[in-house]
Amino acid sequence: MINLLDIAILNLAPKAEFSTNRIDGREEQVTWHSADITQPSDAAIASEIARLVIVDAKETGRKCILDFAENLRKKLANNPTYMEVAGWPLKLALAEKFQSGAALTPAEELRINSEISLRGKGESIDSITAKVITQSGDLALAVGVIDGMQSSALRSCEACTTAEEVTILCDALRTQADEQLNKLKGI
Repeated sequence: MINLLDIAILNLAPKAEFSTNRIDGREEQVTWHSADITQPSDAAIASEIARLVIVDAKETGRKCILDFAENLRKKLANNPTYMEVAGWPLKLALAEKFQSGAALTPAEELRINSEISLRGKGESIDSITAKVITQSGDLALAVGVIDGMQSSALRSCEACTTAEEVTILCDALRTQADEQLNKLKGI
């Protein structure tokens, strides 16, 4: 099984022949099998292990940030399917056309009236098109806030120098997201 020590040595001396084993279940010992390769110092190995730990932490942090933002977007939109999302720009364009006073084609009227009829909520064309426009604006605002938080968090993650900083950042993102979304609910 490859561990951080093995990876660090391979990064520092890619042609080295060595083996590692645990002593007392904690400390690891390196046995070198190739005398013609310059062996990295213990300090260089420790430094490389530290670098690998932060690289892994940052990758985990980036995944945490991206997954969190994506799940938040889905939650805000009630977990739509790809086909629902694909229809939103069409619905918005149709709603804006109707609300502007422009005449709808028979096919456009059929699309709106079919949805109204099948929803069975007693809505009018005016009320459903106004709702589409309002919801579209609200969603665009919320997604913009999430995108901004994601961008900022990813930049902050890249600047982290320890795994602990990455963990703190991911926790702070959750708190910030709750605060920002509660503000949006008040709008």
